Amino acid sequence: MKRRNFLKLSSLASLSTIFPLSHLNARAFSPLLLQSCSGINERILVLVRLDGGNDGINTIVPIDQYATYASLRPTIRIPDSGTDAYVNLDSSLAIADQVGLNPILTGFKNLYDNGELTVIQGVMYDNQDRSHFKSTDLWMTGGDGSPANNKIDSGWVGRYLEESYQSVIGNPALYNTPLAVQLADKKPSLLYETHQHGHSGTNLSGQDIAGYYSVVSGIAGAPIANIPATDHGDMLDYIMNVERNANIYSQTISDAFNSGVNSSVVYPSFDLADQLKTVARLVNGGLMTKVFLVSLSGFDTHSNQIDATTGVSGGRHAELLDELSQSLEAFMNDIKALGMADKFLTATFSEFGRKVMENGSYGTDHGGVAPMFVMGTCLNGGVIGTNVDLAEATSANNYQITTKQYDYRSVYATILQDWLGADTAVVDTTLFDNNNPSTSYTSSKLSSLISDSYKVDPNCYINSFIASSTQVDSEEIQLSFYPVPARYFVNIEFGHSFSGKITMTNAKGQIVSQKIVKNTNSIYFRFGKIPSGIYILIFESGHKTTTRKLVVS
Repeated sequence: MKRRNFLKLSSLASLSTIFPLSHLNARAFSPLLLQSCSGINERILVLVRLDGGNDGINTIVPIDQYATYASLRPTIRIPDSGTDAYVNLDSSLAIADQVGLNPILTGFKNLYDNGELTVIQGVMYDNQDRSHFKSTDLWMTGGDGSPANNKIDSGWVGRYLEESYQSVIGNPALYNTPLAVQLADKKPSLLYETHQHGHSGTNLSGQDIAGYYSVVSGIAGAPIANIPATDHGDMLDYIMNVERNANIYSQTISDAFNSGVNSSVVYPSFDLADQLKTVARLVNGGLMTKVFLVSLSGFDTHSNQIDATTGVSGGRHAELLDELSQSLEAFMNDIKALGMADKFLTATFSEFGRKVMENGSYGTDHGGVAPMFVMGTCLNGGVIGTNVDLAEATSANNYQITTKQYDYRSVYATILQDWLGADTAVVDTTLFDNNNPSTSYTSSKLSSLISDSYKVDPNCYINSFIASSTQVDSEEIQLSFYPVPARYFVNIEFGHSFSGKITMTNAKGQIVSQKIVKNTNSIYFRFGKIPSGIYILIFESGHKTTTRKLVVS
């Protein structure tokens, strides 16, 4: 990504954007319910990949087992005293829950003290695979080491988007905002792969965001008229679909970047900071993307994890954690200054942790469990889970901790339902790929992760994004309308000749526009420039009344 395009602007601006909810039956209509549900449509998930396998034990030290920890890591341990000593994240916790934060993570400490950081202990999946490539694939697909979930060919985010936004995914001409965006890695992530609609993500790595262009379009040439029905043909079709989507999304992305701004918060000079700064600016400029993937590489610290001379304040791991901490703190401060913090939840993940025992090269080798860090103003904050049991790591099991406290899919189920509002059926399909429908990760959600004031009410769960309101029953007036989202006007088409009154209200029930019509099968209904949000169209004809929601962007 070109650094000159991460502009350092200081003025404040915010553009509210809305995704429509699923169809609302007229008999269930409640302006109060719609008002309480409307903010869900603006919510965003930012996933931060710690590429290489982060050493969780030197990120958060188990204070209650410090003597054991120090004996297993005599040269790379975080000291318990002196200038490089760990920071007790929260001394008010029970001793088994108290963690010593790596001293470089000052930004994390600030976020925790603000109630904007949650540490989730002991996260992994069953039958941990310690291959970088395979374990990364499993985290991306929602898989694990079992035969049933080991070779999934679609990503869990791709399946989520396919289930919840089925009427627009794969059709950028209908909805010209990318549902998923990837930065930092030019290779399309498996995370965004769907079952039926190819790749759901748009990759901005290497792009000039201010004047977005497609790397693919520069090499693909003219479209191929006749694609052969072979594996080679499938690859060609995939590439051409990526190009088509990129071209359609290009103007939306460029417009969002050029109209968006960052606040006066100063970001550090790190690549991860640049990625997060771009995310904030795109959303501020109106980009209605649901999931962003950013990445920080270099966590495969087999050697020089600490500096042999300067200790834990030097070395590769300290540099990485410093970049992570400073970048995420700046991002949080930026979106708070822009008035957008309530839209974001950010979560880190890594393919695995590291062995408990250090190796002979001032480093650590591939391991199992690792912590996840979740950030946002929507959190309860705190530490979920207890310190990992270092006594489990012995020579008999190659000094590994293999007992998980939380399956990573339970964390994602919590985020999907309590934060993004996915119903249980969508969560099950998203996280199991239909391989194990008898079990649901919603039953093992982390109930304390999201604050009750931000948890999505079950009445507001989104099970499908409906591009136009066409669902009817025998008691309703048959109609449909477009475009969705609308702006300034909407075209309404009736199944039969309609005579009556059309009323448009906001979520509080206040009338925005009203029109009387006679014997028409279609109408151009103009409401002018009004704030973005969810509105209600009420159709009255004789004894029949039909209500539809309308999203205005």
